[in-house]
Amino acid sequence: MKITYIIWDCSDSGTVPDDLPTEVEVSDDLTADQIADYLTETYGWCVDSFAIPFRQNLKQDDENNDDDNIRQQVIDLFASSGWNLFGKFVDEVAEALADEIVAEYKEAGDGNLQKAISYVILDKFDKLF
Repeated sequence: MKITYIIWDCSDSGTVPDDLPTEVEVSDDLTADQIADYLTETYGWCVDSFAIPFRQNLKQDDENNDDDNIRQQVIDLFASSGWNLFGKFVDEVAEALADEIVAEYKEAGDGNLQKAISYVILDKFDKLF
């Protein structure tokens, strides 16, 4: 799978070397934490964030389409791209919203996980204002 939008941690040096990639191909079976470790070990730099692709349309009859699989996709998505929005609380936010997103995903029945994530997050923000 292709990891994109890699933002390298330059807090110590102030600048990131030009030769660090913004996209990297990795094995499909890695978790977000494993990807972060791989990038650090391979390139010698820590990462601030990156985007992990996920299947937007899961088939309702897919054997891997159980609650735990959907929940893990939500957590992986937050781990890779939620840092800028939620900061150091990204893991707690992902855990807090995952069950609600799984329920919304299953209730909608359209196989669109991204839509379920967006709906739940926007609903939370709407309640703040």
